[in-house]
Amino acid sequence: MSTRLRALVLSVALALSVALMGNAAHAAPERPSVPLKGGATQSFTMTLTRKADTPKGVNAPADTIYCGGYLSIPYVNTLYNDVRTEIEVQCTAVVDSIDLYLNLYKDGSTTTTTKRYNPANYGIHYSSAPCQGTTNTYFAGGTAVFTKAGYAGSPLVMNGTTPQVTLAC
Repeated sequence: MSTRLRALVLSVALALSVALMGNAAHAAPERPSVPLKGGATQSFTMTLTRKADTPKGVNAPADTIYCGGYLSIPYVNTLYNDVRTEIEVQCTAVVDSIDLYLNLYKDGSTTTTTKRYNPANYGIHYSSAPCQGTTNTYFAGGTAVFTKAGYAGSPLVMNGTTPQVTLAC
């Protein structure tokens, strides 16, 4: 799949992700989207910062919340005889919601999955395709949306794709 087609597919997936989020999608983020890097050894880290006019109570969360995680490169999971990719995220404090959108692409077709954690400071989600005894080309696209009321940068949207890999199973 060409880089241009991958970018188009990811743009459509991101637009669908934002549309699925409902009311949170109507608020313009105060910070642009940042990349979600592919590969288990690469990660992203961004922050949500308490707004000056947000009251601080006895059980108030931290002034700054750091969120990070990764999108795995598709791999053969021999335990379940499938090809799988995961998105895993974590924040240093509880946020109102974490929405994960994950696409696994196999030779141009896609499996799309979503998961919401509400409230949460951790989330993991996977998407898979059954092994068919052939060699195929795979890549993954994912989006993580962190929402925390009263914090600048919320909702924080991160998205990206993995490199293409050829897998036989």
